[in-house]
Amino acid sequence: MAVDYISALNTNGSGLNTTQLVDAIVTAEIAPKLNKVTKKQEATDLSISELAKLRSAFDEFQQVLQSPNAGVASDAYSTSAAVSVKVDDYNALKVADDLITVSQLARGQVLEFTGYATANESLASGSLTIRFGTWSGTNFSEVDPNNTQSVSLSGAGATLGGLATQLSALSGVSARVVAKSDGNYSLLVITDPGANNAVQMIADGGVLAGFDTSQDNSQQVLAAQNAVLTYNGISLSRSSNTIDDLIPGATLTLNATTDTDAKVSVFEDADFAEGELSTYVEKLNSLISTLKSATSRGINGASSGPLVGDATMTAVLRQVSRLTTTPLEGFGDKPIYLTSYGVQTERDGTFSIDSTKFAAAFAADPAGYRAIFATLAQSSDSAISVTKSSSANPPIGKYDFVYTDASTATLDGTSLIARSKNGRNTFYAITGRFAGVSMDVTEASIGSSSIYFGKSTLDQMSDYITAILSKAGDFTRIEKSYSDASLEQTDELAALAEKEDMLAQLYRTKFTAMEQQITRAKSSGTFLTNMIDALNGNSNG
Repeated sequence: MAVDYISALNTNGSGLNTTQLVDAIVTAEIAPKLNKVTKKQEATDLSISELAKLRSAFDEFQQVLQSPNAGVASDAYSTSAAVSVKVDDYNALKVADDLITVSQLARGQVLEFTGYATANESLASGSLTIRFGTWSGTNFSEVDPNNTQSVSLSGAGATLGGLATQLSALSGVSARVVAKSDGNYSLLVITDPGANNAVQMIADGGVLAGFDTSQDNSQQVLAAQNAVLTYNGISLSRSSNTIDDLIPGATLTLNATTDTDAKVSVFEDADFAEGELSTYVEKLNSLISTLKSATSRGINGASSGPLVGDATMTAVLRQVSRLTTTPLEGFGDKPIYLTSYGVQTERDGTFSIDSTKFAAAFAADPAGYRAIFATLAQSSDSAISVTKSSSANPPIGKYDFVYTDASTATLDGTSLIARSKNGRNTFYAITGRFAGVSMDVTEASIGSSSIYFGKSTLDQMSDYITAILSKAGDFTRIEKSYSDASLEQTDELAALAEKEDMLAQLYRTKFTAMEQQITRAKSSGTFLTNMIDALNGNSNG
């Protein structure tokens, strides 16, 4: 706002409003610099805010990448209620149709001891030894002598109910007191299912002779037996009705016998797979859009992004966009490309899915689809299974596994440690590139086979995000750079404020001195004028 200095004239000094004049001079000198630094700090603070928004976006996207069972379009179902199926590990499922017929369910042995008037009828003190095995007529064969167990009754615990409690505390046995009618109770002893889980009970010195079955098995109500079934025409026997070693990744439960085959199917759902891949593509597109907005140059009149010109963020955008076009190595002899499954790049840099192309690729190689989502370790030889610990990080690619004998094997020329157990030979490494990796060999031919280590697209993305968000990553480094710049700009503003005060003081001092001199000059002028007027007056008189 302009100052009307003429109207500010008065009879003292210069007549100027020196306070306003000093403020105007100082403002003219400091304001341009102050505005420039203020704008820089506002831009820096906006960049810091945008980085925080991007960090949050990357965090959210990483959580999506780490969803359990990602990339598994498989499921399993049974056509019969007699055989139910539950998926334990979707990644282990393999497409198949299995036919199962159940001719006998597994069950435990049931013994009944009768003739008790109350549920807590007193018993003589003593002990019972419990052995596990099989009965054939009056002959008992113990299966595992190391599994022999015992119970002991004494004092207040020497009752029928106390015996049931102690028997139920044993491994492989449960017991309960059952009321058959008024004043008529029985003790039921029930073993775990399986033909080898029948029991022989031996009383100590005949004190608990009523529970002794050492000479015969006359108290048996039901005999222990295995489940008997056919699996794709092959006769099998299992000690339990819960079976987890027939269908990889799934557990079967036998609920009843069957007259016809029950079909258990593991299938791949192409529509589900495409829907899942579409979800990840949409999330990736959203992240790319956020990055592009933050680094936009503001073409055609649009506002530029807060991180425009930031080389690191531009490189992050480039790398994120490139992850979907990177070939996936280590899933076989040839790399897998997402483009083969219909993932294509649009003109604006986002991604879409060609449904027709996806359906054809998925039908031809559903396992390849899993490579997008699941990091795998596998062998070219079905007799060699490969596992790796959660901390293992073997190099991606294909490596030669040379099996010489039960104690000697190498992986890519690296000697492995050998361990043999239950007819299986396991080779593993605890140091070096393959630390945490093990090969379990069963009936493998001596010679060479291929071991593959592949890292999925999702895991590659997740690892990259972890790296850039880490304490030593790109985000932390850029955040520190902007934070340091903001502090420097705050210091600049403080220095300008200090300079503004100093200049105001300097100019006030100078103008004060000027006013004093003008006042003195005006005072001298007044004196001379008055003197001349006096002289003129005397002359006229």
